[in-house]
Amino acid sequence: MLAVAGLLGLLTLWQAGEIWLLHLVPSSIAIRQLYTRLEKASLPLLPGLPCGYAPYELQAALVDRLARVKKGLIRVVLEPAPREIRQMVTLYVVQTFSQYPPSRSQIRRGIKSWSRLRWMLRIAGKMK
Repeated sequence: MLAVAGLLGLLTLWQAGEIWLLHLVPSSIAIRQLYTRLEKASLPLLPGLPCGYAPYELQAALVDRLARVKKGLIRVVLEPAPREIRQMVTLYVVQTFSQYPPSRSQIRRGIKSWSRLRWMLRIAGKMK
């Protein structure tokens, strides 16, 4: 029991540290890292996604995939995921293609979105 508790504690510290570091790096790097993490977590759920996809194509495919989850409790857990996905993709698109960089508060919201969304995507990945 003690070993399991210790392992869970280390995992929690590692996850918290990952989020904390995103607050410390420059905004452009944080946003790029957030989008890269979203891609990495999403691609196993989207085996048919064609190469060269655009951010909004990833968003649409992922939202559609999560909407097809039918299991009761899992569906409830995944309900906020589309909003979080849209927020993260929009943040990345604004950072990449706009002349107006996102505000610090938008970046903080993006980091919060990722901290919630990563667990949802892991759960969805187990539902293949």
